[in-house]
Amino acid sequence: MSNHRIVQQPREGPDMEKQIIAGSGCGAQPRRGGCACGGGQAILATPTPAPAPADQAHPGPAAEAIKRRAYAHLMSGLHCAEVVALTVMEAYAGPADPRLVKAASGFGGGLVGSTEELCGAFTGGVLVLGLLLGRERPGQDLRDLACAVLDLKERFVARFGSLNCGALMDGFGEQGQQKGCARLTANSAVMVAQVLEDLAAARGQDLAALCSQPRQQAALGGCPFRAGL
Repeated sequence: MSNHRIVQQPREGPDMEKQIIAGSGCGAQPRRGGCACGGGQAILATPTPAPAPADQAHPGPAAEAIKRRAYAHLMSGLHCAEVVALTVMEAYAGPADPRLVKAASGFGGGLVGSTEELCGAFTGGVLVLGLLLGRERPGQDLRDLACAVLDLKERFVARFGSLNCGALMDGFGEQGQQKGCARLTANSAVMVAQVLEDLAAARGQDLAALCSQPRQQAALGGCPFRAGL
């Protein structure tokens, strides 16, 4: 995994989440049905970090590096969808095209901050999976992308309980929405990376080779997502 330098990287340690929430791009405390990705002002001056789940208590260095990268992007003012897409793309492909953030911009906060649709962290993950595993021309199959997206969906629901932004925000409670959203966003970036790594392992390929190889031709008239599944 690439180790590209990140500006404004939060310091490691127990105060890392405090730095994130104070400087997060998640903005003002959203009301139910209101914008979840506002203007970047300080929200909680001294949040109390929640204990990590047992299965995440000692994540590997790669996971921690991805989390730090995601938190740094949150501090810069990017929202959930932008952060996940940019973090994963940088981790595997180096500096990303600025248009990636533009492409992800409308998906934040459950679709332009409405909280009514798919979680932006999830859609940002789908977007970057498409960039890494998608096709460049008609007729190519999308079996690897289909496997990755369905795997991400299954893991996301199992871990967080829903794909819907509003349902997730309700689960955090009014006092924990900003902290919960930031943590979910960082963990989602790690989850997308794990999906990519596991797919490469299942295919018996290096991840870089898997992402760069030409896509196979789909059967004429067949579904490109289902070819070979």
